Amino acid sequence: MSENFLIIGDDVYTRDQYAEKIKNKFLAKDEVQLNFSSHTDENIQEFNDALGTLPFLADKRVVLMKLGEKPQEVLMKGIIAYLEKPLDTSVLILTAPSAFKDDSSFSKISKVVKQVSAENPTSETTASRIRAFFKSENIVIDDESVSLIIELKGDDTAAIMTELEKLAAYALGIGKIVKKDVEDLVGKSVTSEIYDLVDAINNSDGAWVYSIIDDLYDQKKQPHEILGYLSWYMRTIQNVKKHLAAGLNAGEIASKLKYKPGYVNRLIAQAKQYPTQKIKKWVGLLLKTDSDIKTGLKPPRIALDMLIASFVGSRNKN
Repeated sequence: MSENFLIIGDDVYTRDQYAEKIKNKFLAKDEVQLNFSSHTDENIQEFNDALGTLPFLADKRVVLMKLGEKPQEVLMKGIIAYLEKPLDTSVLILTAPSAFKDDSSFSKISKVVKQVSAENPTSETTASRIRAFFKSENIVIDDESVSLIIELKGDDTAAIMTELEKLAAYALGIGKIVKKDVEDLVGKSVTSEIYDLVDAINNSDGAWVYSIIDDLYDQKKQPHEILGYLSWYMRTIQNVKKHLAAGLNAGEIASKLKYKPGYVNRLIAQAKQYPTQKIKKWVGLLLKTDSDIKTGLKPPRIALDMLIASFVGSRNKN
């Protein structure tokens, strides 16, 4: 098999890291400028020209193509044709999201290249990477802070690395990161804020409600994201009620949902304020708001404001 690669998976940061490693494997630092190029399907001709160009004062030329979920057919036909008779002096690196596996060209390409997986890491893997990063920086970080970073940034490795570097710079000379540092530099726990938001709604405290909404906006959360958090909350409440009905206690529910006991105790208290009819009404409003935003019927912020107003207004009726 020739030295051509397909790095596939949804972790953009990991895809880029693997591509960098492969490039450095074939090119010395002083060879990169004249013998490496990176392309997207917006410049197919430049990509084709690079693939067919001999290396200059080096043994290899490395050409990187960053594919999207649905790359242009003409591009893929050209890549397949090239891979049937690749140049010994060129190294082709293809990077693509997991959805590329559904493309008709994937099966042909995967047979003639070396595949490298770059899937999003699990929470456990991410936690291990965070701890390893701070250990290399001689900085101590507790488990609660690690969990909060993952909660705030999810599986976005690139975003997490940016925040880790920011936290490391802050902790320089201190040697320790605690939860308050993460809240100040990365953001507050969205989970806690959503619980607060629901408490504010259930108390019909409009000022508190919109203070939390404004804080979420300050954290760069978009209306559709806040809507998603509320939808997640309602699904969680439904699960809590189901487990309570089955006779499970708080500890057992925490184990089932993989939440901290403190969160579960708060959820149980909130679940008691949600009879079946109220849940159905909230779910209906959430679905309608989601549809209004996606179809462009209402601007996102206005749609979210109207949803929150409906929740607050309906509190005394349920």
